[in-house]
Amino acid sequence: MFHLKKRIIRLIFIFAAILFISPVHSMVDDFKFFDVHGRRYTYFALLNSMPVAGFLIINFTSVSCAPCKMEIPELLNIQKEMTGKVKILFIYAECCQPVKEHASEFGILGKAIVDPFHKIRDIFQVQSFPVTFVIGKDGKILGRFDGYTKEGIDSIRKEVR
Repeated sequence: MFHLKKRIIRLIFIFAAILFISPVHSMVDDFKFFDVHGRRYTYFALLNSMPVAGFLIINFTSVSCAPCKMEIPELLNIQKEMTGKVKILFIYAECCQPVKEHASEFGILGKAIVDPFHKIRDIFQVQSFPVTFVIGKDGKILGRFDGYTKEGIDSIRKEVR
């Protein structure tokens, strides 16, 4: 009986930790970021530039990530389907030239952000790639999708409709 109570208490603590640590439905503070050309932007300015019912998709990626190479075209398709309603940022773990080459290959040079010191990854608690967030115009994180799966892409698509 004692072991059962101990397990139940442990499960309650784990569940509570997941609820409070999970970034879904939370918001993040404003932060600065830079594109591959060194231009500086701010997160809140980007959110303010979106249409009222718009969504921001932030995809954390890496030039060496094979699943990321499959996910990028899928995310671009979602953006095409939702023309004018969805903006995408691809946040790279690397810097400069490798990112420029990779982003050019996928036609996302204007959407490529560099994060070589992991500041943005730390804000969003990203440890691996790919990780994709769907964020509402109000800044609320509506979904977090770790890894690349067709089911994840379908869920992202549903989230922005």
